[in-house]
Amino acid sequence: MKCPIDNVEMKKVIYEADVEIDQCEVCGGVYLDAGELEAIQDARENDYSDYLERETESWDRNSERIRQSEEALYVCPGCGDNMIKKEYASHSGIQIDICPECRGIWLDAGELQELEIFFEKARKDIPDYSRAGLFFSGIKRFFTNLR
Repeated sequence: MKCPIDNVEMKKVIYEADVEIDQCEVCGGVYLDAGELEAIQDARENDYSDYLERETESWDRNSERIRQSEEALYVCPGCGDNMIKKEYASHSGIQIDICPECRGIWLDAGELQELEIFFEKARKDIPDYSRAGLFFSGIKRFFTNLR
């Protein structure tokens, strides 16, 4: 499987919960097959609570979101279809690329950790809300009007 940015062969690596993801050793981006992000989010192996206690910046990333929305769309490493760039969970400020055909997800370097921090923050703000509930509420909005 080739990186949509660098066109180099990606390496399979084990991430949280023994989920095997594809990672580009050049740009650091990762490709997740359908269902892998859910498995990572359910795992809770990485703990970002210390980061959240030190965090002083807001989650307002409008300038980054504008920059990313102007970037070219990627070709899905999984099936070759054109990916769609969308903000994950309408208020996360995290732009991810998703394939409408196979539901694979491309995350630029650092975006997987940003998603995990987003979920950690949401759990802190809404303690009774489960990680799965957060994920599915976000992914439902994410997949709405994909095509």
